[in-house]
Amino acid sequence: MKNLKISFGFISFFLALVSMLLANGLVLLFWYKDAIVRETGSVEKQLESVAALYQANTFVGLDSVKRALVHIGENAHAECIYIKQEQPIWIRENPMCKKSLEGITTEAASRKGLVGRITPVQAPFWSSDKWFSVATSITAQGAEPIFVALATPLRPVTQELFAKEKIIVVYLLVNALVLAVLLFFRLSKTILRPLDKLVGLADAYKGDGQYELLNTGNSNEFVQLSRSMQAMLERIETDRQALRSTIEQLEVANQELRTGRREMVQAEKMAVTGRLAAGLAHEIGNPLGIIGGYLELIKKSDVPSAEKIEFIDRAEGELTRLHGLVKQLVDCGRPALGGKEFFHAQPIVEGVVETLRYGKGNKDIELVVEWNAVDDEIEARIDGLKQVLLNCLLNAVDAVKERHGKNGGRVTILSKNRKSDKADLLVLQIIDNGSGIPTEQLDCIFDPFFTTKSPGSGTGLGLTVSRSIMESFGGELACTSSDSKGTIMELSLPLAIHGDELV
Repeated sequence: MKNLKISFGFISFFLALVSMLLANGLVLLFWYKDAIVRETGSVEKQLESVAALYQANTFVGLDSVKRALVHIGENAHAECIYIKQEQPIWIRENPMCKKSLEGITTEAASRKGLVGRITPVQAPFWSSDKWFSVATSITAQGAEPIFVALATPLRPVTQELFAKEKIIVVYLLVNALVLAVLLFFRLSKTILRPLDKLVGLADAYKGDGQYELLNTGNSNEFVQLSRSMQAMLERIETDRQALRSTIEQLEVANQELRTGRREMVQAEKMAVTGRLAAGLAHEIGNPLGIIGGYLELIKKSDVPSAEKIEFIDRAEGELTRLHGLVKQLVDCGRPALGGKEFFHAQPIVEGVVETLRYGKGNKDIELVVEWNAVDDEIEARIDGLKQVLLNCLLNAVDAVKERHGKNGGRVTILSKNRKSDKADLLVLQIIDNGSGIPTEQLDCIFDPFFTTKSPGSGTGLGLTVSRSIMESFGGELACTSSDSKGTIMELSLPLAIHGDELV
């Protein structure tokens, strides 16, 4: 605001000074013209007097005319005096005015009267190089006409004007300074003070609805601006209250979404676990039957002790296998922990594939792991990665069963490393030779509740939840498919970066 005041003061002073200089220029112009008219008019009247006296035979002969011209020239400080009757005679001559004087004499002869001119015309009015040239023809009865001319510099006139101009300039500068001060205070009262008050109002605004307006007794533009500012601040306060209410509602909705997302992930995990448990029920029943058979044999008294020990060892092996199946099933249904951990992905992938082999109807499907990745350490959650793998593998198994039945189905898990602009990646591709996904449905497979399976066979949340889990790991889940070649689900996960690797 201080800079604004300084700018207004400078502008006001500058405008006043310019206006005074323009006024000074106009005064000088008219003053100069008046002085020139008086000076030239005096010379012209004296020449006209000489012509009248010669015509009245008061002056007799050329010598009388010469004396009269010399007297006029001395009074007018003439530097060129010229007489022409039969021959031209230069009483006084100066190269700077000689040529113009000859020309004006010729013009006076053609007009047969007095001619006066200021030269050079293109020079500015304050120039000290200007000349006044005047010529006329004088005649007497019975005598040849005489042409007389003289040229006088206007330097003395301009020097006298400039000498007096110093006093006028000082007066005008003082006048300009006084007017600039008055104009500044006027502008300060009408512009700067209202601006100060409006700026103070804006700086002191705290949103409490208290606004101090300018004096409403007047109706100038600043009062109208103050009223507009009050209306604007009131709208801002209303909008702020509405925004605060909207933010609170969004926070509640966001919390509900987070809760719903956790519930959706857990529900889909339980659904996948249920599908896996249904597939494992047959495999769990077989070990139980085998264990029961061994127990019946052990009860017999005619069985040698060595065979009983062998039956016990075999029963323990089946129990161990059964325990492993149940543990894998429990791990899949366990709620996810929030924190991430560093681990190698290969054992997890191979463990999920091994679990899937025991599923009902999966023994005839070829499940292959081709591990080509050199680096497989990632930072994620083991249970989350297991859930994504199970979702994708179960979908692949269903697809190959739909196309090939129990024979000819193949699901390959291919691993490799890839570099991207952001990080080095571990890429897992789940490739099947199943029925594939129609092209028009590829954009919808990650939408919630979208499924191509029959009612009761799927919730349509598996891939949605899987993509959400992958994004929480900083990875991506993508799909490419062809009706004739099957489907490729690609999991891209950034490799682990430890603290010492950032140095």
